[in-house]
Amino acid sequence: MLTKYQQLIQAVKVSGTSAVLQTEGEFARLETCAGELASSLSSLLSRKIESECCGTSDSDYNLNSNSNSNSKNSLHVNVGEPFSVSSTGRDLGAEGFEIKNAQGEVSISAKSADGALYGAFRLLSYLQQNLDIPPTLESSPSLELRVWDLWDTLSGDVTRGYSGTSIIWPDALWYPSNGPAPVQTFLQPCDPTDAYQQWSGAALTASDSVTSSRVKNKGSGMCVSDQGGNPLEVYPCGDVSVDFVFNATSSQVTKIDEDGVGVSCFDVNHAIGPDVGMYGCHAMGDRDYPNQKFEFTQLANNNAGDEDWGVLESASSPNWCVSLKNAYPDINNEPRVDFLQRLAALARFLKSAGMNGIAMNDVNACGRNSILLESETLRNVTKNIGPTFERYGLKTYFSACFASPTVIDNVTSDPNSDEALEWWSDKVGEIYGLMPAFGGFVVKADSEGNQGPQTYNRTEAEGANMFGKVLEKWGGVVMWRAFVYGNGDIGDEELVRQAYDTFIPLDGLFMDNVVLQVKNGPMDFQIREPLHPLFGAMKKTNMMMEVQAAQEYTGNQIHAVSLVGMWEEYLSFDTKHDGEGSTIAKLLVDSENKMQHSGMACVSNFGKFGNWTGHVMAASNVYGFGRLSWDPSLSAEEINREWARMTFPKGGEGVVRVVENILKRGRELYEGYTSPLGIGFIVFGGYVGEGRCSPAYDFEGAGVGPYGQDCPVSPGRRKLDAHGGLDHYWVDPCVNYGFNNNTYDGIGCDRTSAGTKYAEQYSASNAAMWNNVSTCPKELLLWFHNLEWDFEVEEGVKLFDYINKTHVKAVEELGELAKEWDGLEGLVDGERFKGVQGRFLQSMHDAGVMSRKIMSYYEYLFEKMPPPYVPPDY
Repeated sequence: MLTKYQQLIQAVKVSGTSAVLQTEGEFARLETCAGELASSLSSLLSRKIESECCGTSDSDYNLNSNSNSNSKNSLHVNVGEPFSVSSTGRDLGAEGFEIKNAQGEVSISAKSADGALYGAFRLLSYLQQNLDIPPTLESSPSLELRVWDLWDTLSGDVTRGYSGTSIIWPDALWYPSNGPAPVQTFLQPCDPTDAYQQWSGAALTASDSVTSSRVKNKGSGMCVSDQGGNPLEVYPCGDVSVDFVFNATSSQVTKIDEDGVGVSCFDVNHAIGPDVGMYGCHAMGDRDYPNQKFEFTQLANNNAGDEDWGVLESASSPNWCVSLKNAYPDINNEPRVDFLQRLAALARFLKSAGMNGIAMNDVNACGRNSILLESETLRNVTKNIGPTFERYGLKTYFSACFASPTVIDNVTSDPNSDEALEWWSDKVGEIYGLMPAFGGFVVKADSEGNQGPQTYNRTEAEGANMFGKVLEKWGGVVMWRAFVYGNGDIGDEELVRQAYDTFIPLDGLFMDNVVLQVKNGPMDFQIREPLHPLFGAMKKTNMMMEVQAAQEYTGNQIHAVSLVGMWEEYLSFDTKHDGEGSTIAKLLVDSENKMQHSGMACVSNFGKFGNWTGHVMAASNVYGFGRLSWDPSLSAEEINREWARMTFPKGGEGVVRVVENILKRGRELYEGYTSPLGIGFIVFGGYVGEGRCSPAYDFEGAGVGPYGQDCPVSPGRRKLDAHGGLDHYWVDPCVNYGFNNNTYDGIGCDRTSAGTKYAEQYSASNAAMWNNVSTCPKELLLWFHNLEWDFEVEEGVKLFDYINKTHVKAVEELGELAKEWDGLEGLVDGERFKGVQGRFLQSMHDAGVMSRKIMSYYEYLFEKMPPPYVPPDY
């Protein structure tokens, strides 16, 4: 096949009409297309492939022919309005393309340079898979918005990040300079000689737990304060009025109020940071107490008359000390990859998969992240990221803090006020002036501490429409997240009901450039949950589905879990709101639904690890999202086969089959050894008491488990990367029983019409299906029904035995998958082979630990053993 390719393509010629060539952005993307084809073809064909860019197709090319008549064996890329219709008469649209391979000549035709880039990457995929280039291929995206959502904070930490720190932040704030002076608190490997790790204050050196003082940093000469929110920062000591005491018993650095009462404590975020903030103080017995425990060690080399300097070492992360030096972007003498190279690689990754937009920052956009919209920050960021994303034709979106007018300029954020509207109008104009390819905002409001319109007694529609008004003249959109709960009377309902009850009354009240961004399920990206009931129910509102490649509840990118099959299931779910066949794919794709905008968004799983995604197999979810959002009719099987062939091209079909099997089985097995039958939400770090499905038990006892008992903590955590193995990873079925209602009597949430009435949020026929235990799909049985432990799931098989059997089988079959991978040694390059093998070893160990804990706890309930529950020896 290589020889065939070499004969077919020996050069690349890229041309466009005069209108295309005279458009700055289009010309830049044509150059990108030419460069990508030349470099990739040179690599794939093992010979130097030259490219010519950019001639004019007005004169040099016959618009009705396949190529330039005197340029045989060249790949021709033709771009412009005359190529907006394919050879079969199909309208290719703004992003579509046509590939033709006839009489030994290959061409890509498209209306725009964007389309040409998509066509180029699609053509390259055939060569990567060692497949024949088809005689003709016409393709256009089915969905308008195909957005990759980074949950990266400006400090470089990644919320739900399991593959290292941010590949963009904080570099984008100041690149190519070295950045500002350090003012923010982080953990760093302890180095007593580093002045930025040295702290002083009478409170730290006293042993009486009552002496108070400010806490000063030697390197900066400034003092700690929480006046800017979390993470903690330092300010000129004369401007700081915050005093601390050091509790000699608990070793907590405690902020005190004017009456000397402790109000909050130094806290290592997520137990491993790296950022340090202020949170409510934990009692010494609490499982999160170690996050607030620090050891202050005075330095022996303090000079006479000097302050008593020392270091603060974290108990939750031993040998790591509080520092001002930002651990990002590169630490421990790792080789520095140029920021712009990473940025271009990111753009290539997304564009080649079929995406057309990227949301740059964490949806929790307030606090320190709100500086993104400050003018100086905007000038730096747009200068640093704008040109790269424009060259690749990616729209850039910012996650916006709803309260930005107040936070930045002390202006009211009331969406119905002229002041807020004027502030946002000026800010949007400023952004478009700096970066014309800006796409708009993602907004998370009235959720998990983020201020929103309900703060001002306004509706979500009023809040979203404020953004719609200021973006309208620029052609921008606002993607308004529907993950809203805990507000008003609705906040007392079960968690999974709240978004529906919040938004359904607002259907038809949103502006045309507002898109409601709804998670695929009502809970929170579980391994199994039903489709979100808002889909299909809101008939007058633009909708897009949000999914998550970051494996927050699906194994932290330690376990090989392909999510493409899950997303395919959601897209094919029949809501029946408009009769049979009312699938989500049809809702999002079909122009007859009258939506002005629709699409899909995916939470990123990228980080600065060498393989980008922590687990090699996790990259399949990136590619899979791109392909599904381009064409929702594709099957997971097709997509995974494409990815396997492109990722392991030298291994042959034997390697491809093993990889396909791993991707096909991973989700089923993970579900099997954690939460079969739709149990869900039994992980460490859950909501514990908010929005539970179980009755509000009022038993005596201080514990948070059923019957007021104390629950054992999770078995431990992994520290191989920033959050993997900690953040929503280990299971806590006792602590989180309120979300699966496990008791001595049985398990599962009664969400039927006789229970929380959640099932009634679906169409009548689907509600009837969920309500009936005999018609409810088995995989969601315990999501919708509370069943006794001896309920017969299958003939002769009780519920407890069925769950136990599922756990045992899943753990065993995970081991079999690992053996299949072991059999590829020598067929896959050593680095990736060992990386995947290592992840299998870890996931097998952890699967066994989690399964033993879950089943031992269920057995404790099933056998009605008296409290307390004692976990097994891990």
